[in-house]
Amino acid sequence: MSLSTSIALIGYATLDFIARADGALQPEGTNAIRIADQGWPRIGGAPVYAGEALLHAGHDATLIANIGADAPGATMIDHLRQRGFATDALVQSAACRTPVCVLIHRPDGHYCCFLDRGDAVATGLSASQKAAIQRADWIVVSAGQSSMAEEALSLMRAGQKLAWIVKADATSFPGALRDTLRQRAAIIFLNRHERDFLGSNTDGFPAHQLVFETDGERGVHIHHRGRSVTLSTAMLDTMDTTGAGDTFAGATLAALIADGEAVAEAAYAGLAAATKLLAQRQPR
Repeated sequence: MSLSTSIALIGYATLDFIARADGALQPEGTNAIRIADQGWPRIGGAPVYAGEALLHAGHDATLIANIGADAPGATMIDHLRQRGFATDALVQSAACRTPVCVLIHRPDGHYCCFLDRGDAVATGLSASQKAAIQRADWIVVSAGQSSMAEEALSLMRAGQKLAWIVKADATSFPGALRDTLRQRAAIIFLNRHERDFLGSNTDGFPAHQLVFETDGERGVHIHHRGRSVTLSTAMLDTMDTTGAGDTFAGATLAALIADGEAVAEAAYAGLAAATKLLAQRQPR
């Protein structure tokens, strides 16, 4: 395989607002929060973080998403181009808003996600998005409009490879799509809390699949060819872990494209990329 591989990434491209709650979130009254010092607007979404790691490895990353024909959408395109993304398959539509995600991290390590999906109606792929799917070597599916992911899977040709970045979101991944991705994906990225979302067969993944399961301070569990191994991780003190798992996925995939047999080494490359991202957010 050539040094530069074409990857099409499907999912939400969002403008993110990140904060940490000082205590348990209350359903009524005032909740005290601290805003992450990462600037605004800040672009995010699984395909953005994963795609940026792939770009850093020298691959061609095309983002397949719908955003609004609005000022936030223009900002999104400008930021993506500055980072080196191909934006010909990023469609601006007056029928939707640019998605916005508000993430409130809790002291117990969990978070609350408030997502304005921005899409008024389910839409199919545009001509430019279909072309991006058809020319790609890899298709990476993450949380986004389910109709777009379903159509992308129907367009895949022989020889194309599929990776799935799991999100426990039944709107993005309704049952039928979830089952299809679970059966067809060559590589799956998920965290420990998302195993139940995949269904009853996750006690043992099929031998043909390569599964990376992040588990916080417990490390990364790799399930492959009927065996499971665990790699340790370094924990960093940061209030903002947004995008770390997606960065891990992108950098790990980039390493696997270079050498598909060096599985543990690929995971270490993913961990290094995620650690670098989080190190930039540590308190000064």
